[in-house]
Order: sequence, then C-alpha cells, then structure tokens
Amino acid sequence: MSVKVNIGANSADFQRQMKQVTQQLKSVQAGFNSASEKAKTFGSVTDQLKAKQSELANKIRGQNTIIAMNRDYIRQLNKEIVNYKNNNSQLSSKIADLERKQQQATEQFGKGSKEVRDLNTQLSKLKINILQMRGLLQIAIIKLPAKTLSLKQIKKLYIKLKKP
Repeated sequence: MSVKVNIGANSADFQRQMKQVTQQLKSVQAGFNSASEKAKTFGSVTDQLKAKQSELANKIRGQNTIIAMNRDYIRQLNKEIVNYKNNNSQLSSKIADLERKQQQATEQFGKGSKEVRDLNTQLSKLKINILQMRGLLQIAIIKLPAKTLSLKQIKKLYIKLKKP
C-alpha cells in the first residue's frame, strides 16, 4: 500500500487526505479479515501468520503516512506562524512610519488637509491588515498544540502496533 500525500496549510485538504488514509487502513483490515478467514478455513498456521504479518505491515505503513502528514502539517503551521509574525512586525513599523508622517503632515498642512486625509486612509488600511494578520496568527497558534498532541497520540498508537 502506498499513499501520495500533498501537505499544505489548507485544513480541508489535510482532513480529506487523513480520511483517505483512514479508509485505506479500513480496507487493509477488511482484506486481512477476508484472508484470515480463508486461511482458517483452507490454510495452515503459516498462512494465518502470513495474513497477520501482511495486515500489520500495512497498518504500520498507514500509521507512518499519518505521522508524516501530521509532521508536515505542523511544519507548515510553524512556517505560517513565522511568516505572520514577520508580516506583523513589518506592518507595525509601516504603521509607526505613517503615524509619524501623519503627525508631520498635520503640523505642516492642518488637520483637515488632503495630505492628512490620504495618510489617514492608508493608516486605516494598514491597521485593518495588521488586525487580520493577528487573527490569522492566533488561529495558527491555536491549531499548533492540538496537532502536536494529535501527533503524540498517533505515535503512541504506532508504537503499540510495532510491539509483537
């Protein structure tokens, strides 16, 4: 059994891919049950052991795929967090610069001047952008511990599968 997985930050794609792997694991279980019944009915103990070994090997491959998908997803979340933080600091410095320019323009041209209004518009847009960026950052930060915990649980399951 092999699975091709493309990991991105898109949670819907990640969930869809996880569902596919889970379905493949269920298929492996069904195949094992069928092979096991045939081995019980017609085969020897060796045939039963081969069927069990095959099932366990496929389950381990499936768990490896799930672990890899989760690791990639966590890496992607970490990259997003770093990007959001960088963008956030860039926006913060742009806002500080615009506020300084706005203050200078207010002193030079007056509070209701066109220059000040233009700077106010730009400043408002940047403030909206930084709020959106902070929201995205918070979402990514919230997702990270949940995915990390999920990965730890999957690894525990994997270790159970590998034990004889």
